[in-house]
Amino acid sequence: KDIGRTHFLRGTVGKFGGGIYFCDSPADAQAKALANPPHALITCDVRLGKMLRVTQRSAHTYGTLAKAGYGSVYANATVAGGKPEYVVYNYSQVNIVKVDNL
Repeated sequence: KDIGRTHFLRGTVGKFGGGIYFCDSPADAQAKALANPPHALITCDVRLGKMLRVTQRSAHTYGTLAKAGYGSVYANATVAGGKPEYVVYNYSQVNIVKVDNL
């Protein structure tokens, strides 16, 4: 509930660095959420900008991406480990539309 009133905080670790991770569909999000309680489906508008398409796991930061001219990371299903993932590193790139408890 609180996240709907505030904003996302960037994680400190992850497959592609400490970021805010998104997927393509509610079904993909639910599969990930059920593995990591608490369970909520958060629908967002995400400003990805120019995406760095990665071919292997590698850590990134907002600063290093911005210096290289990118706004986000995209990992296809093979690289992400099952389903494509999108990662942004600044909460200002995310607009929360709706929060549903699962």
